Amino acid sequence: MYSFMDGFSDYNQVSVAKRDREKTAFITEWGAFAYRVMPFGLKNAPFSFQRVVTTMFEEYLNDFMQTYLNDFTVYGFRNDHLGHLRKYLEKCQKYSISLNPNKSVFGISSGFIRDFVHIALSLFGLLQMDQAFEWSEAWQVTFELLRHALVSSSILVVPDWNKLFHVHTDALAFAIGAVLAQPREGDRDHPIAYISRKLIPVE
Repeated sequence: MYSFMDGFSDYNQVSVAKRDREKTAFITEWGAFAYRVMPFGLKNAPFSFQRVVTTMFEEYLNDFMQTYLNDFTVYGFRNDHLGHLRKYLEKCQKYSISLNPNKSVFGISSGFIRDFVHIALSLFGLLQMDQAFEWSEAWQVTFELLRHALVSSSILVVPDWNKLFHVHTDALAFAIGAVLAQPREGDRDHPIAYISRKLIPVE
């Protein structure tokens, strides 16, 4: 199982040493300015940032995690995955690393769970920059629902390319979803894959 996380403006979360800030200075019609945090575009910024994240997650790398700049991957067997994610997110909280929920995907098993986004919606708030990571009873209930759905979800069938495919769609105020299915025993549709995602505000 894999989860892919994307950092949100991560370069800007790395402070520039006071003695080095003058090296980032630039002049405008309003005066001279220098960066207090590492901006995008500096020649050594990618290398410096990679060194920072490698140091932060050193104990997890090549065990259940990989990182390249601000892209993070957590992987492993299904039974261990939630524990690995917890360790990763606790590190993010410790070092104030913000994640971009619109570019992050947690658990490829979401394709096996019907109404995944509907169930997991409240957990997405944990990825917001202005949301303190405080595990609540409501989030625990959501977590338990997802865990139950993961171990008890319907068995997906392998597509039969000689049969018709049916697509069932649904739209809510906060999410969209679809089921790809094919008729099997007694012409009853059986799921091949579930697809869902949270809508962004402009949608």
